[in-house]
Amino acid sequence: MSSPSRFTKSVFWLFAFSGLGYAILLGSTKSDEEYKKIRKEYPGTNTQAKEFTSKNQRFMNVLESASSSKKPIYRLNKEDIEKTLDK
Repeated sequence: MSSPSRFTKSVFWLFAFSGLGYAILLGSTKSDEEYKKIRKEYPGTNTQAKEFTSKNQRFMNVLESASSSKKPIYRLNKEDIEKTLDK
């Protein structure tokens, strides 16, 4: 059976590490002003995100069309892929 001091130590360390984790969380998160400053410094990031999303959507369209065709995706050439994207 454990002694009361062992339980007290366990509770103390529980609160100590929980507090430390919370302090690190507060110290590492950015404020809204910092996010606005970053957005102003890098105005092209939003367009890059849209470009990445469009490329990702195009890739998903290729996969979707390849899954519906009888031909395996590794057998498709560039022309076949472009034909399926144009549809």
